Amino acid sequence: MFKTKSLLAWLSLILLLSACAPASRTGPEQDGQSTFRQKTDLLWEQIQADWNRLNIAPAKKVGNAVFLSISDGTSRADVCHGTGRSLKSAWDAALKETEAFLQENPKNIIWVKADAVSSSEVISRAGLSEKLLASNPQQFLQGLSFDSAFETALIDSELNGTIIYDYRNGAANKPNLDSYLASAGRKPLETYPENFIAFQCRSWFCDENNEIYELKTDSETLGRREIKDLDAACTREIIAAASGYLARQVREDGSFTYIYYPRFSETPEDYNNVRHAGTVWSMVQAYGIAKDEALAGSIKKAIEYMLTKVVYDEEGRAFLYNDTGGEISLGGGALAALALTEYTEVFQDGEYLELCMALGEGMLSLQDHSSGVFYHILSRDFKLLDAYRTVYFDGEATLALCRLYGLTKDERFLSAAQLSAGHFIAADYTQYHDHWVAYSMNELTKYVTDSPEYWTFAMDNITNNLDYMNGLDKTAPAAFEMLMAAFETYSRAPDPSILSANEQKAFLEAVRVRSQWMLNGYFYPEYAMYMENPQQILGTFMTRTDGYRVRIDDVQHNIGGAYLYQKNYDRLKERGMLSAV
Repeated sequence: MFKTKSLLAWLSLILLLSACAPASRTGPEQDGQSTFRQKTDLLWEQIQADWNRLNIAPAKKVGNAVFLSISDGTSRADVCHGTGRSLKSAWDAALKETEAFLQENPKNIIWVKADAVSSSEVISRAGLSEKLLASNPQQFLQGLSFDSAFETALIDSELNGTIIYDYRNGAANKPNLDSYLASAGRKPLETYPENFIAFQCRSWFCDENNEIYELKTDSETLGRREIKDLDAACTREIIAAASGYLARQVREDGSFTYIYYPRFSETPEDYNNVRHAGTVWSMVQAYGIAKDEALAGSIKKAIEYMLTKVVYDEEGRAFLYNDTGGEISLGGGALAALALTEYTEVFQDGEYLELCMALGEGMLSLQDHSSGVFYHILSRDFKLLDAYRTVYFDGEATLALCRLYGLTKDERFLSAAQLSAGHFIAADYTQYHDHWVAYSMNELTKYVTDSPEYWTFAMDNITNNLDYMNGLDKTAPAAFEMLMAAFETYSRAPDPSILSANEQKAFLEAVRVRSQWMLNGYFYPEYAMYMENPQQILGTFMTRTDGYRVRIDDVQHNIGGAYLYQKNYDRLKERGMLSAV
C-alpha cells in the first residue's frame, strides 16, 4: 500500500481536471460524495491499524479531535473537523461535517488528508511567541485551538499556508485568521485568547489513486510521505516533474515566470539573467535524462532569450548582461557558458559553439593571470565596477572553463581553471562551504588526475563543512549539490583512503539526510493542497522558509543535486549510504 506512485501521473491528472469539469451539479455531487466516502473508508481502515491508543484524551477536555482536508486539486483545501470522547466518535463528527460541506459545495475530490490530534498542551501568548520566534518560518508544525472546546481550531498546514502564524512578530495574526475563517464560511474570532491549545497530529493522506500514506511528523521530514529509499528511478521522476514546471514557466518571449509565492498566487516583478542562465543549464541536464520534446522546445526558447542579453566588447569577447543593476557579471557569463556547453553535448548540436568560445574569452579577460583571482563586475561599457561581489562567481567561472576545455580541448581554458584552483587552495576556499567550488573541483579532476593537492582540497571542502551541513535544519539544495559533486569526485579518487572510514561514513550519512531534506522542499500534493492554486506548483520545489517561494533558481539547484544523486546512486549504495547511520 505504501509504494511510491508516479509523480508524472499526478501532474497529468491535474492537467486533465479542467477537461473533466462537470456540465451540471447533479452528477458530480453524487460522484464527489461517493469518491470522498471511498477515500475516507480507506483512510479509517489504515488509521485504525496505525493508531496508538495509549493516550486516551490527546485533545484535552474534548478527548479527541480529527481534521479532514479535502481538495479537488485546483483550489486551496477545505478543512472540516470534529471532536469526541473516542477517536471513532471524533472521526464520525468530522466526517459528518465534511459531508454536509460537500452537499453545499459539490466538488470532485481527488485528495483527502486526515489529521488526528495525538498530543496537546496549553500554551500562553508568551509561550506561543517564544516558539514561533525560535522556529524557522513555516516550520512550526503544531496546530492551534483558540478555545478549550476546539471550536476554532486549525492544523499547522492551514496556519502556515495562510500566513496566520507570524514568525517575525511571534504571534497568531488575528486579521489573517479572521479573513481565513470568513473565506471558509466560519465565524470570526470574537476575542484573542490569553491561552491556546497547541497540538500535534498524526496524519494520513489519500491520493488520486486511492493510495494511503502515513505522513511523517518529526521535524526532519515535515509532514510528508515517507520514502525510505530515494532510489534513482524515483529521483528521475522528481527531476522530470520539476523540469516540466520550468518548461511551463517559459513565456512567449523566452523569459521565465521568475518567482511565484503560492500561498496567494503572487508573482512579484523581478528578474535576474544570471539565474535565467543557470536554470537553462538544469533544464538541459533534465532533458539528458528523459528526452521530452516539450522541454526541448522550452529550452530552445529560453536560450534564444538569453542570447538577447549577450553583449560583446571590441575584441569580440562575450559577456552576459543583467538588466537588474545594469551590469555585466563574471557569474552570468559562466552560467551562460555552462548552459550552452551542456546543450552542445546533450543535443549534439554545434550551433552555439562559437558563442561558447567567446564567453570563454570573456572569462579569461576577467582573470588576473598571476594570482588566478577573477574580477567580478563590469559596467555596460566594459569598465571594472566591482572587483569582488560573491564567492560563487569564482567557482562558477572555474567550472565553466573546465567544461569549455572538455568541449574544445583549448589548453587556455584548462590552464585558467588550474590557476583559479590554485587560488582556492591558497586562500582556503573550504571556509565558504561553496557548492560551485565542489562542482569545479569535480570537473577539474576529470582532466588533471595527477595533482594530489586537488583531490585533498576537494575532500577537505567536504570534511571541513560536515558540521555546517549537519546543522542545517531546513532545505538547502546547494548543500546537497556540494555533497553530490564531492561524492562524484571521491568516487574517482586514485586513493580511496583519502577519506578515513569514519569520514566516509559521515559523508554518506550527510548525503542521505540532505536527500531527505530535498524532499521536504518538494511540492507533494499533501503540501500543495494548502496553497491557493495547487496545480500551479504540484511537483516542483520551493523554499519553505521564504513563504513557500518557488523561484526558478530554487528549482535549478534542486534539480542539480538530484541529477548528480540519481547519476551516482548505485555508487552511493555500493559505498554503504543506506546503512551509514
